[in-house]
Amino acid sequence: MTTSDEDRFRGLVSALEGSRGDAARSDFATQLVTCDEGIVAAARAVAHGLAVLGPRFLSGDHTTARDAETVEASVHAVCRGVEQTAFVLLARQAPVGSDLRRVVAVLRLVGDVDRAATLLRHVCSTELSPADLPYDVAADLASLVRAATRVFAAGVDAWAHHDGLAVTEVEPLDRDVDDLQQALLERACAAVVSSRDLVALGLLGRYLERIADHGVAFARDIAYVITGERAVLRR
Repeated sequence: MTTSDEDRFRGLVSALEGSRGDAARSDFATQLVTCDEGIVAAARAVAHGLAVLGPRFLSGDHTTARDAETVEASVHAVCRGVEQTAFVLLARQAPVGSDLRRVVAVLRLVGDVDRAATLLRHVCSTELSPADLPYDVAADLASLVRAATRVFAAGVDAWAHHDGLAVTEVEPLDRDVDDLQQALLERACAAVVSSRDLVALGLLGRYLERIADHGVAFARDIAYVITGERAVLRR
């Protein structure tokens, strides 16, 4: 994470911390926008981390674990501020209609972003040397990393742009991630990789599949905010 990213996170945390005590007196729309900006910034930090740290991990760069921990800590700090402010808005402002749905969705998404950041750290901390894998297995793993990154980023963009229809495009991409996860394990078994690497690949596949699911949550929740109906994730 760059210095400017860290400064932006600190600014968001400060804004959210300062808003808690006077939420009842503050303009509801302004406070809600602050929460929205916080959750988007945190999610985009995870998406950026995936895009940058994923390829570095695949190249065998062992410093990615430390960098992923930095991303996780920053994301957690913003998420805690968003969560606290959203709870205050919910309790003191008694929103209704689409405003209520938006606050509820933000509170749900805090958990999704938090877990996605932790999963990113798990990915980067996995004890595996991708360079030592058979070529086809390494290629499948790289495809899975790219696909999960694409789904997560697409879901966050859907929320940021208030695109209630994006879920119809994000869900098929998520199913592609599921297929790639299965293909990776099948390829690894056929290539007779070591038991240790097979376990590591199984964990990596699960981490990446779950990151993609958290991205889908963004697309589903913005559809919920706009329409009032929960989009059902098809499997």
